[in-house]
Amino acid sequence: MLTVMCMMFTSCEKDATTSDEPGDNPFLGTWVSTEYDDVTVVFKSTKWEVKEGSYAFLAGTYTYSGKTATLTVTDADDDDIIGEKGTAKISGKKLTITDPDGDTMEFTKDGDEPEPGDNLFLGTWYSTEYYDVTVDFTATKWALKEDGYAFLAGTYTYNGKNATLTVTDAEDEYFIGEKCNATISGNTLTLTDPDGDTMEFTKDDDPPPPPDGSQVRFKTVSGSGVLAMSVTDLEDIETDLAFYEFGGGGTSPYYDIPDGDLVPWFYYEGDGDNEEGWYTCLASPPYTYYFEAGHKYTIVCNDPYEGTTISDDGTFKIGKRTQIPVNSHIEKKVVRTLKR
Repeated sequence: MLTVMCMMFTSCEKDATTSDEPGDNPFLGTWVSTEYDDVTVVFKSTKWEVKEGSYAFLAGTYTYSGKTATLTVTDADDDDIIGEKGTAKISGKKLTITDPDGDTMEFTKDGDEPEPGDNLFLGTWYSTEYYDVTVDFTATKWALKEDGYAFLAGTYTYNGKNATLTVTDAEDEYFIGEKCNATISGNTLTLTDPDGDTMEFTKDDDPPPPPDGSQVRFKTVSGSGVLAMSVTDLEDIETDLAFYEFGGGGTSPYYDIPDGDLVPWFYYEGDGDNEEGWYTCLASPPYTYYFEAGHKYTIVCNDPYEGTTISDDGTFKIGKRTQIPVNSHIEKKVVRTLKR
């Protein structure tokens, strides 16, 4: 089987162009061989691969025009055919791969899926903000996933580039029965919940890798007495990895910090019971909190003894970090000590 497929790719006389609209691409998805057991050809937005089971023995890139595509081999068990080309054509739910000598292999759409060109939503869409969040669409179902785990799922109907999503499964049963809207513009899908909040996704060929480091932001309320917050390394508590000075309360932007065990601090102006100075946000040794790579956090602190929380706000994607330099306007009057 492997030799048959590899020998087919020798030359091709036709070029093609790729549409910018994912729904215009009829090749997207998995096609099953009509002749060989466990053999499939999978098309993503710009890439294709032929598999036997889960092993991809032939792969490459492609361009298409209508229902005809030009396939270029970029990876193969036989190095001699890398760079060679073939053609693929669609007729109904049948896909035929043909070499210049006329040898062909046929594939068909598995199950009762509609033709991909009829449904713009089919496939996996990757969040533009969170590195491990996806929304997956099959013929009638959708699922919002984090690191492969579906925490929200349901059914959907669509009309062109618009879809109505109904929640049928959720960790919080309160959301079951709720409806969301999904719209496609170019290569971007936008989910909108009933409150108007949105999340954006894109049709990437491959999921983005997790970023190095973490992010953190600081939050307090007006009149709390907390003037500033920071994060340091336990081995160098005088050097801020992230710092924010409050102007009477509020929330800082997200800052890049290393991942690992770090010390969150807050600067308190003092009152009758507590002296002015720096305090750790945690009440017992080792005074550190573990910040996981790729995750972002909010540290909330209102005074030295109450209201300190650290919440995991989920993950973020490379390229979405807030790059803000540390700039402290508060002079540290004494060397910071572990008061709490």
